Amino acid sequence: MKQEIKQQTPDWADAPGWAMYRAIDKSGLAYWFEHKPILDPLAWDCNIVNSRVLLAGEGFDSTNWKESLQQRPQTETTTI
Repeated sequence: MKQEIKQQTPDWADAPGWAMYRAIDKSGLAYWFEHKPILDPLAWDCNIVNSRVLLAGEGFDSTNWKESLQQRPQTETTTI
């Protein structure tokens, strides 16, 4: 039975407040990263000690997983 492929990436609305990056690995697992991860042969990895990483979901399209790293978008704030 073929696994159903989800949307391209997890939704930033579901990210923890500390997550600054998201990426998908070769197997279709998506992760939230506190610091910018580096690309390993099969996955994204953060080599900073005590940096938070959290599984964001599974079954994502991993066709272009090496290009999946995205930084959290800046939010606009209005000053009155």
